[in-house]
Amino acid sequence: MPKIQLASGMHIDARSANSQVKMLTALQRLHAEGIAFESLKIGKFCQYAGVSRATFYRHHQDLQDILAVELLKQIGAFEHRVDQRTIMDFQNGSALIVSALLDARRLWQLIVWAHAEDRARSLMIGAVQRVLITRDYPSADRTFISEWLGTALLTFALQTAQVEPAMPPAKALSLYRTLIPDLPPIVN
Repeated sequence: MPKIQLASGMHIDARSANSQVKMLTALQRLHAEGIAFESLKIGKFCQYAGVSRATFYRHHQDLQDILAVELLKQIGAFEHRVDQRTIMDFQNGSALIVSALLDARRLWQLIVWAHAEDRARSLMIGAVQRVLITRDYPSADRTFISEWLGTALLTFALQTAQVEPAMPPAKALSLYRTLIPDLPPIVN
């Protein structure tokens, strides 16, 4: 079967990327300071982040969108890593997934803090859907599997991100392989 690229090549111009970094960094600082996400107001947040309200609204509808954009960037980076692999089986695929989820630990913590789990779930389901499409899964199965697996991956990521001290990678990989099975072969 020919190799199908997952990464979509999402391009963010330098100014937008710089603004995204400023806003994400501001959210990280506010989270670390123990500020309740619900208490944040766009105007004050923009001042804190060093971006104008116009810049904020050019790219985002609300503060949770900052995290959604960051998660999309993380998913894109993961897809790029998958595309670089010549062999993708459950063993190396699960190691790659767990590594990506653990690397994004701080993002998962911010998603919980911002109550953005539903947005994250939709993005995870979409990412799984793209993988299943490249594997030619039947449409009915794709929908079921992507909903289940996207939700399971998000739950795994959110729970491992809350463990203090951080869960060792080998332990996380062992749990992942126990809890989240390999995708079954396609049966027509």
